[in-house]
Amino acid sequence: SAVFSTGGRYDPATDSWTATTTTGAASARFYHTALWTGSEMIVWGGNDNSTRFNTGARYNPATDGWMATATTGAPSARERQTAVWTGSEMIVWGGINGSTRFNSGGRYDPATNSWTATSMTSAPSARNIHTAVWTGSEMIVWGGSSPSFLSTGGRYDPSADSWTTTSNTGAPSGRLLHTAVWTGSEMIVWGGSGSSVQATGGRYNPGTDSWTATSTTGTPSARYVHTALWSGSEMIIWGGYNNSTRFNTGGRYSPATDSWTATSTIGAPSERYEHSAVWTGSEMIVHGGCCNFDDHGVYYPYDTAQNTTTTITADLPDPSMAGAAVAIEVSVTGATTQPSAGMVTVAASTGESCSDTTPSAGSGNTALYSCSITFNTTGTRDLTAEYDGTADHQPSSSAAEPHAVITTLTVDPATLADGTFGTPYATTISAAGLGSIPPYSFAVTAGMLPPGLMLAGDGSLTGTPSAAGVPFDFTVTATDSSGAGVGGPFSGTRAYSMIIAMADQAPLTATATPSTIPFDGMSTLSTVGGSGTGAVTYVVVAGGSFCSLVGNTLTGTGVGTCTVTATKAADSNYNAATATVDVEVTPADQAALTAAAIPSTIPFAGMSTLSTMGGSGTGAVSFAVTAGAAFCSIVDSTLTGTGVGTCTVTATKAADANYNSATATVDVEVTPADQAALTAAATPSTIPFDGMST
Repeated sequence: SAVFSTGGRYDPATDSWTATTTTGAASARFYHTALWTGSEMIVWGGNDNSTRFNTGARYNPATDGWMATATTGAPSARERQTAVWTGSEMIVWGGINGSTRFNSGGRYDPATNSWTATSMTSAPSARNIHTAVWTGSEMIVWGGSSPSFLSTGGRYDPSADSWTTTSNTGAPSGRLLHTAVWTGSEMIVWGGSGSSVQATGGRYNPGTDSWTATSTTGTPSARYVHTALWSGSEMIIWGGYNNSTRFNTGGRYSPATDSWTATSTIGAPSERYEHSAVWTGSEMIVHGGCCNFDDHGVYYPYDTAQNTTTTITADLPDPSMAGAAVAIEVSVTGATTQPSAGMVTVAASTGESCSDTTPSAGSGNTALYSCSITFNTTGTRDLTAEYDGTADHQPSSSAAEPHAVITTLTVDPATLADGTFGTPYATTISAAGLGSIPPYSFAVTAGMLPPGLMLAGDGSLTGTPSAAGVPFDFTVTATDSSGAGVGGPFSGTRAYSMIIAMADQAPLTATATPSTIPFDGMSTLSTVGGSGTGAVTYVVVAGGSFCSLVGNTLTGTGVGTCTVTATKAADSNYNAATATVDVEVTPADQAALTAAAIPSTIPFAGMSTLSTMGGSGTGAVSFAVTAGAAFCSIVDSTLTGTGVGTCTVTATKAADANYNSATATVDVEVTPADQAALTAAATPSTIPFDGMST
């Protein structure tokens, strides 16, 4: 049979069709998905009897034009997948290609014409011919073929890219080719084919992760490949097949009363299945189906009820901030009586919605409804309220109410790391804002950056601080790329305070020249290295009794080692730096020592007094004969000649704490001594001639 790439737009007000252009349309296919975004229909996937596709296209009825969807990052080619619209993205999931079933999918963003893969962690098992509904925050997948009949499912949260398994307790039996609708608080599953053709169903509440069986009293006969839609208060089932019979019957299921009401067959289209059905707000339009039907019908479930008027009376705040709740108030006025039941659903042209099923009494024939919507995208959108009607009150829709959503950017990080003078600095300032559009630009709009740093337009803060300071205060403003058409561009600011710490100086080295000095000697102190303009000072930090300092001149004041610390003072950019040097003070040589012997020439047995002049310190003086010891002897400082000759005497002034010992020599000459007085005697002293005397 033929496969088509054509289509048409049906206007129920004029009961007329307009062909959609084929220029740029998606290639001919079937078993694809199609959904409405608020301004476009997106077609994706499918089969043309020979090829499965991972291509698609977006149709804009306002321009009667097509635009291809991106294939980069798209899910693999498949058919019989599901697709839901979140308000900003299409989520495609599951499906089959030949005998391969998938539990993978992707999120398509028409604003950027780009795909993001859905997580496979904890995803439901691979399947096709399943159902999927969008709750406003999650996609709920259920049932299908693996090829076994499945009664399992999962909830996918695109904001967290995560899956939560749905409970199996009380779930309907496994099936495929069933239907599922979202009521605003529950998913209702009904019909399908499993171990047999089904006329059962269940209501799944994601808030409690629980199932409640739908009533089987008054239910339509068992069927599959039928249609189901949500009118605002009821699920309407119509058409289908049971392996032998096609149907033009159906039923309206009210979850509020858990009851069924049969749809009229008067004027109904002929029996069919695999047809399409849409809800306009007050009527169901059925078209096409098997086999070879090109006719359609319009079903009015509430035609005997009185007219109503629905009005949006408030949507506050307006404009609202992206991510903030908007409180919406709606009035529904009956022609003759006040409505006491029925649901009001407020839908935005960007896909978000909220509903209320518990009206409060207003004045006269007016009932009051309220609900809230949180918009995560910026720009202007139209809000429309739809009252789904009751047996007594006709459905009605409000006029479009424009609502603007703006955003404020958050600039991060909250604080910046401090820097250090002379040390390269690099960080990145970022921005984010619900509904904002990157890329973002950044600028300093108040205060001053630390000297040496620069903020690039992309948020890079780099450079080498050229001055220390406490603190530098400045404000960064981030601006997004939103256009004026959505109220942009949007911006946000962050005030920062940065301290640029003083840097450590280059290594400082202290030197003493010379590093070893004698007692009372001097050494000149100096430094090399360091940084900045700070003055250098010196102080003795150890061995203070051995050294004294005046400026950079050190004097040895005692024998030992002293340690000197040189400090190069801090300035506006550098911390203080220190270095140490040791100076050794050694004993000094004494002043010249002179030895004297008075007299220096003595007779044998004569005496000379020894003495010294000069020398230094407190050492005692001693004397010793160091040559000619046979000629002299010394007691203390008295030398006595003990023989004729020359003796050498060494005088030693002993070392003390600060001076080495010192010596000097003196020679002493010992000469023969005069004898004692000699007396001659002649006995007798008078003798005669020829006499004798002794």
